[in-house]
Amino acid sequence: MPEDKITLDQMMRMPIGDIAKLNPAQLYDLLHEATHMLVHAKKVRQWVEAAIAMKYAEQIRAKRQRMEKDTGVI
Repeated sequence: MPEDKITLDQMMRMPIGDIAKLNPAQLYDLLHEATHMLVHAKKVRQWVEAAIAMKYAEQIRAKRQRMEKDTGVI
């Protein structure tokens, strides 16, 4: 009889010892889902960072020009 699928949210509320007792297939599924979510989160972050860069590109360019600073933190 297959065991119920455990979500990442459910897992995060479980004691680590209980997680360690899960069968290998459940652990693999949790790891696979977490990896997928991490990849997705990185893509989302890159997208938001690109939008921020686009939004402030002109102000940054103007400030660099005023400060006569081509690189580094402004």
